[in-house]
Amino acid sequence: LDTEIFSEVRYYNASEKADDLSSIDPNDFSMAYFPDIGMSIESIILANMRIAPIQVSNYGHPVSTFGGKVDYWIGGRETEVADRAREHYSERLVLIPGCAQAPVPLEYRLEYPTLGEKPIIINCTWSGQKINSEYLNRLKVISERVETPVKFHFFPGGAVLGNGYIPLKRAVEDILGTEQTVVMPNFDFQRYMQSLEHAHFAIDAHPFGGYNTAVDLLTLRLPVVTLAGNRFYNLSTAYLLNKVGLEELVTHNEADFLDVCCRMIDDSDFRGRMQRRMKIADP
Repeated sequence: LDTEIFSEVRYYNASEKADDLSSIDPNDFSMAYFPDIGMSIESIILANMRIAPIQVSNYGHPVSTFGGKVDYWIGGRETEVADRAREHYSERLVLIPGCAQAPVPLEYRLEYPTLGEKPIIINCTWSGQKINSEYLNRLKVISERVETPVKFHFFPGGAVLGNGYIPLKRAVEDILGTEQTVVMPNFDFQRYMQSLEHAHFAIDAHPFGGYNTAVDLLTLRLPVVTLAGNRFYNLSTAYLLNKVGLEELVTHNEADFLDVCCRMIDDSDFRGRMQRRMKIADP
């Protein structure tokens, strides 16, 4: 953790003694900026307190607190529907250019594995919490509509730790079958990226889509099909795809989503164009 830019660093550990706020209060803070609220218990506790006159958050966890202690939310002009700000945020939404996020370059050397023509391998880099029956049934419709065999590779990540893997795997296979699904265990970064490379393209999660996972996939030069919504968490992948010139893979309704996914599977010329365009892009 690089702390050199700060004149002072204070530590609060809720797992030791949640009600001991002596490291935070008293203070002379002018503003409290939360890189995310929700990914740690400390962020949840502090965001429900007034520790500074002005309190601000953004997309570390891309959902409003819907509380009364955070005043402003820094959002992206191209990943928000401004006229729905009051519906989506309890905070006052402050829009800045782009998506209000800066992708972190990934330290991974591409291996460019050779893939067979069949089956078409499709990455579903959906954390376990994002997997839902409605979207799995859309994948089932796709697999039944296309002529080319497919195999869906799921990457649920840390959500399968403990006892979560077996019931999640069973739930996915109950809808899609065992022959065309692989539910991956939790991998370290290197193994995760290597496994992602062994695919022809990817399908973004919905309704809670990906951002970091989209960055992973685009880093690997893999095209991604997304169903865009009206919030950051289902607009960010569309933003990234538009930036790299793959706007044909951004869909806005279920019918178009199904059509584009099927075309990526059955139309090798179209899929090849998307792959080549991705390889020369600069994500």
